[in-house]
Formats: sequence, structure tokens, C-alpha cells
Amino acid sequence: MTVEVRKKILEVAKYIIENKATIEDVSNHFNLSKSTIKKYINDKDKLISINEDIYNMVKEIQKDIIHEGVRLGGKLSSRKGTFKNSDYEILEIIEDIISNSITLEEASIKYDIPTSTLYERIINYDDKQLVSDIQIIFDNHKKGK
Repeated sequence: MTVEVRKKILEVAKYIIENKATIEDVSNHFNLSKSTIKKYINDKDKLISINEDIYNMVKEIQKDIIHEGVRLGGKLSSRKGTFKNSDYEILEIIEDIISNSITLEEASIKYDIPTSTLYERIINYDDKQLVSDIQIIFDNHKKGK
């Protein structure tokens, strides 16, 4: 490993420690790929061979970042609110899909409801005639009509 590479690895590690930076943050800051950053801090012949104490500090920060990400994961990746629509609201959505011939995916986006949840609510709706009508629309969309 060249002296330049060793210096860059230490620079990356110190940046992580000082800023509690994620891999993406470091990648953007140093204009390096995420895979390069990961190699610098994870490969056995890289950071750990240069300075084991710094390696341990980086690993501790990474662990904290991961735990924080897991804790916030639901908040960061979920859609707004939760799906608690009444049967009346489902009926409105069904009528919108039928009258405007929109796809399930379009309705999912329009009403901010996960596609699978919306589908389940629709096919389990009490009015079996409406469910049959909407199933025809869904089938036609699948066939590209």
C-alpha cells in the first residue's frame, strides 16, 4: 500500500470519527465511491492494519449509525400516516378507479396507500358486484387494454 493510500485511508477514518459521518457522507465529501470507502475501513489490509484504535472507533460510530437508522427506519421509509380508511373512503376510491379507469398503482400514489394494502381492502370490500367490476379493470390493465 502506498503512502498516499495510507494517508487517504486515515483521512477518511478521521472524517468519519469527527463528523459521525455515514459511508454516503464520506463518499460525497471525498468524491470517492461508496465501495472504495467501505474497502478502506473494512478490508483487513487497510485501516485495521494502519491503526487498530482508529479502526475500532470507526466501527463503533458505524454501529451507532446503523442502530439509529434501524430506530428511525420506520419513520424515514414509511408513507405518511397509516392506512385507516373507512369503508366509505374505500368506496370512493373504488368508484374513482372504475369511473376514471386508473390503475391500482395510480390509485396507490393518488391516495398515498401502499398498493398491497389498497388491493387487499378493495378485494375484501363487502359489495361483491363492485369488487367484480374493479377486478375486470385490474385484469384489463394487466393485459394492457
